[in-house]
Amino acid sequence: MLIAEVAQYLADNNLGSFQENGVSGSIFLECIPETPDEVIGIYSRPGIRGDLSTTQDVRGFQLIVRGTQNPKSALELAQSLNDLLHGFKNGRFREGGFWIVACLANQSGPAHIGRDQNGRHEYSLNFTVHLMNDNREV
Repeated sequence: MLIAEVAQYLADNNLGSFQENGVSGSIFLECIPETPDEVIGIYSRPGIRGDLSTTQDVRGFQLIVRGTQNPKSALELAQSLNDLLHGFKNGRFREGGFWIVACLANQSGPAHIGRDQNGRHEYSLNFTVHLMNDNREV
């Protein structure tokens, strides 16, 4: 699963902690729990229509970064995530994972999307990933 590979890559680069079972840490897949305050949620997003003439797929994912009532920590983390992921190419997010041709940010930086019900600031980042899908025959 691409978003699990992204989560592990973020953890390997000390931007949070990820537990594959999803019950602890600070990086979560497809959700953001109430606690802790500072978390990263990684959500699958659709890519573009596939091209049967190639084994390359285009997929998307979104990061939601939640911080505290002070926007600075969440913005700094979101910017670090953008800096790490935008432009990643010709490699794998984790051993045995998809071969990433290119990972590109869809916007120029983190977008503030407001505060949650507890007044904690949230930022959004969206990415498009071109990857090799070895399971598809050409």
